[in-house]
Amino acid sequence: MYHHFVRVECVKGEELEEFYRDFHAFFPKPPQRKKQTDKPLVNVLLLGLDSLSRLNMIRTMPLTLNFIQNTLKGIPMFGYNKIGLNTFPNLIPLLTGYTEEGLLRACWGSQTAHLDLCPWIWDKFAAKGYRTAYMEDSPTMALFTYKRSGFAIQRTDYDASTMFIPATNDLSNENTYCLGARNQIQLLLNYTLKQVRAMNRYHENFITFSWGVTLSHELINEPQQADPLYHSLLRTFQDEEILNNTFLIFLSDHGLRFGDFLLSEQGRIEGKLPALFFVAPDWFRHKYSSAMRNLRDNQNRLLTTLDIHATLLDLADLSQIEDEVIAARSNNIKTEEKGISLFLPLPDNRSCQEASIPEEFCSCEHLKEVDVSLPEVGRVAQFIVDEINYRILRNHSLCVPRTLVSVHEAAVGPPLIKSDENDKIVEYEVTAFVDPGNALFSAVVRHFTSNESLRVVGEVSRLDKYGKQSQCMSKYSLLPFCFCKDPNQVAKPSP
Repeated sequence: MYHHFVRVECVKGEELEEFYRDFHAFFPKPPQRKKQTDKPLVNVLLLGLDSLSRLNMIRTMPLTLNFIQNTLKGIPMFGYNKIGLNTFPNLIPLLTGYTEEGLLRACWGSQTAHLDLCPWIWDKFAAKGYRTAYMEDSPTMALFTYKRSGFAIQRTDYDASTMFIPATNDLSNENTYCLGARNQIQLLLNYTLKQVRAMNRYHENFITFSWGVTLSHELINEPQQADPLYHSLLRTFQDEEILNNTFLIFLSDHGLRFGDFLLSEQGRIEGKLPALFFVAPDWFRHKYSSAMRNLRDNQNRLLTTLDIHATLLDLADLSQIEDEVIAARSNNIKTEEKGISLFLPLPDNRSCQEASIPEEFCSCEHLKEVDVSLPEVGRVAQFIVDEINYRILRNHSLCVPRTLVSVHEAAVGPPLIKSDENDKIVEYEVTAFVDPGNALFSAVVRHFTSNESLRVVGEVSRLDKYGKQSQCMSKYSLLPFCFCKDPNQVAKPSP
């Protein structure tokens, strides 16, 4: 693909004093790509914001929300549940159809390997003649390269990192939200608009994924700064009739992951329920009426990014959502499938287990709050600390051992996932403060009463920001747990 950005420098006077420097994208007409089908195609645009719960979108992005729901007739999905702790394990299923663990087994091999061999959703669309694009506004927190090796070869026709990496190196300043005179997310949305405009102008079908981070990651109030920017972008898309042939998905990966808000029940629930909206063109709603009826009926049913992936596969092959095909497929849905297209009727009693949602991330409440002073709660809290010290940080001498300070909150009840052993299991969810650093950790722990053993369900979660406390640690998965003995030691980048 040809270069599609320039760095512009303006100078004045005899001494050539620089008064302007910035980066700008442009999209020349690409070589013609032969369409692989004569059947109708619909463009796909995914607009994403990191760490945005549906409820926080209501609070902080009213302009965008109102435009999506009332002007564009967007469909909100109230049962959209995260399946992983942070961005990577939530977006990887959307882009590949695999969980992070499944990806490691199927094609990735190891956390330090390149990701080229995996089956990315872009490949499905490219095979149909689509132009593909992936863009983020923060190279330092990029999905594929933050503590990972990314791709050896560029996977999409357009990759915004080719502009954002040099722009970040050249224009960054003390304000981490800005590149030069512009907010990073403004540069991202401008890039998105130009790319989509160009594809529309050249009559190229496209799938574009635009992912914003800087005004929402770990931030509960800053999405309000992004609100007028996204509202303006969507309004421009509508005014220029780009949405006439584009299926829009507005989404997030999870809610807020850090901060005092997570000490509340409201915060913990919101963290599991990110924002998700679907917007279809008018002709699409009429031509595929059965599929759209199912999509609307799924509003209050449990779903994940695995289901969004299955939905994208249908958008790549619209013959799969014709009315008669939908009728036949609807009679053959297997509830054990990891991903079910949202153009099909999801089971209205779908469980977290059936939807592949790990129990610690399931938003279905099943435990009752108990007194934190109970001896059994203290035992579970100490077990979580021991789990950090003796299993997670085992053989990592750079880190200080953790000690329990106090239990913030505890809940108890039977396991959510049904099994024959449930009568012998008591489940606890405990949140505790731990030293050094007064860190806040949470975990779901099962107590097997038959032999008095304890076991963590899924992962131990860190709920407060840890900054540079673990900068001596090179292993990404251990960053939330390590408190460096030497605060001045900085780990070398992983290979």
